Amino acid sequence: MNKKGFTIAEIAVVVALLAVAALLMYSFFGQGLKLFTYESEAADKQMNLRVVLSDITNRARLADPSAITYDSNTLTVGSDSYKLTGNQIKRNGAVIANGITAFSVEISSGMLSITITNTAGTSISTSISLSR
Repeated sequence: MNKKGFTIAEIAVVVALLAVAALLMYSFFGQGLKLFTYESEAADKQMNLRVVLSDITNRARLADPSAITYDSNTLTVGSDSYKLTGNQIKRNGAVIANGITAFSVEISSGMLSITITNTAGTSISTSISLSR
């Protein structure tokens, strides 16, 4: 007899190979998705830091140097005040950044230095000359 077709054993081998291939692909794409999600969240947190620091530095560059002060954990730039409350930086009481663990400011020798750290441990800092 010359019957055409596949045996159960052949079909079982093919199904097993397809299952292994599908499992490997799922694992590969799953790890890729996790990494993408992690990197996207980290980039968002870093962007949050950059936006806040940019806001403060832009206002500081436009303000009169004598109108920039830091005391009691509050940075005052002209009519705006920035303060770390909990894990938020607030400008004039309104939240402008979340997930912040440290907000340090130093004013000395005509320089304003600011460092902001987020909950992921990423820090960003800048220094601005207050001389005109």
